[in-house]
Amino acid sequence: MNREVFNRSHILFDESAATQEQAFKSLAKFAYASGFISDEAAYFEGLKAREQEATTGFKDHIAIPIAKAASIRSPAYF
Repeated sequence: MNREVFNRSHILFDESAATQEQAFKSLAKFAYASGFISDEAAYFEGLKAREQEATTGFKDHIAIPIAKAASIRSPAYF
């Protein structure tokens, strides 16, 4: 897998989100700060919209949220 798409710096170990919304906000903030997206709010809304279609969560508090948004500059896994 391409290291620009996924690498250790994309793993948010120290996050303490208590809700899905907090987790999505944290992810959107990180993606924006990292330059992967151009609009934090639009990406956040895209995460919420996609989650309404089907859950992206796994057991043990692991998830791979997905969004389709015009604000995405380059693909990445976080």
